[in-house]
Amino acid sequence: MTWAKSGLAVEIDATVNMVDMEESSGYSLSAHWDDYQEHGGVKLEPWPGGTALPTEAGDYNIYLKGNVTLDATWTVPEGTTNLCLNGHVIKMNGPIGSVIKVPANATLNLFDCGETEHYFIVGDNGLWTLTDAMTEATKTVTGGVITGGKADYGGGVNVSGNGAFTITGGNIVGNTANIVVKGQGGSGGGLYVSMGTFTMTGG
Repeated sequence: MTWAKSGLAVEIDATVNMVDMEESSGYSLSAHWDDYQEHGGVKLEPWPGGTALPTEAGDYNIYLKGNVTLDATWTVPEGTTNLCLNGHVIKMNGPIGSVIKVPANATLNLFDCGETEHYFIVGDNGLWTLTDAMTEATKTVTGGVITGGKADYGGGVNVSGNGAFTITGGNIVGNTANIVVKGQGGSGGGLYVSMGTFTMTGG
C-alpha cells in the first residue's frame, strides 16, 4: 500500500509500524557492506549516532551506526536526506519538542533494514516508554524506532510548509501530543502534517 497526503493537516496518533518493506516497496535492502548500504539505488554512508544529526543545508545519504539521543528537535536541513535507521533508535531526551521536524524545502526519506529488538513499558495512559530490560510486562518492537517526542503537534514527526516525508521502514512509537489549552489536546502524537507531504509505503 502506498498512501500520500499533501496540502492538508493530517494527524496520526497510533503507532506507525512498517514491515515487509523490501517486497512491498520495491526498494532493495540486500546491498549491505561494512562501509555503506544501498537503498533504491542510493548509496548510504555511515553516521556514527551520538547526540546529533545533519543540520547544514545539503543532500545527505546516511545510515545509523548507533542510537541517537537528542536534547532538542532535529530539524531536517534544506535539501534531501535519505536516512536508514538500521535498527537503531532516535530518541528525544529533551523536555519538549518533536523528535523530527521536516520544514519547508526539506525532504526526509526514512528507511530501516535492522532487526534489533527494543522493549517498551506501556503506562496507564497508554503511552509506550522505551526501557532497557525485557519483562513479562514489556512490549517488543523490532527495527528502528523514533520515540520520546512531546509536542503540541506531531510528537514523533512534524511536517510543515512544503516539507516532504516518506517512510518505507521503521517505527514511530511512544510519542505524545501535548495539551494546547485546558481541556483540549494537541494533534498527532506520532505524526502531524500541515501543508506538507507524507507518503507511507508498505505496512
